[in-house]
Amino acid sequence: MRMRFGSFGLGGAAFGLGLLLTLILSVYPAVRQLFSQYPLPELTAGLSTGAMVTVTITAILVGLLNITVKETNTAILAAVGMSILGYSALATSLNMMPIFGLFLGGILQGVGLYAALVATVFLLKTFFNLVKSR
Repeated sequence: MRMRFGSFGLGGAAFGLGLLLTLILSVYPAVRQLFSQYPLPELTAGLSTGAMVTVTITAILVGLLNITVKETNTAILAAVGMSILGYSALATSLNMMPIFGLFLGGILQGVGLYAALVATVFLLKTFFNLVKSR
């Protein structure tokens, strides 16, 4: 029996939550810098640690529940591509551009990190399935 959340399963809900939280955490520094004249709260160590733990847990769920054997090649290619793009010179140079670049660079880096977390879990799952089958 699969757990359902609306029209999504547990993996779909975890993906949505993880991606939303990743986008918020990625854009918040740019928003804080853009509105520096207003007293926006800093992300404290406890809040950012808790958010990263939540993102990591959702990435684990997505890696274990969402990707099937038929989607292996596509999922690995997409995750590696997003990870490379997130930490490429493009994302770094976008961070130097005022306003729009800060948002886009932060989003690329955040989604790249999320894709790397999902890919790590999925690659470990695939590795253990290969070892188990031999």
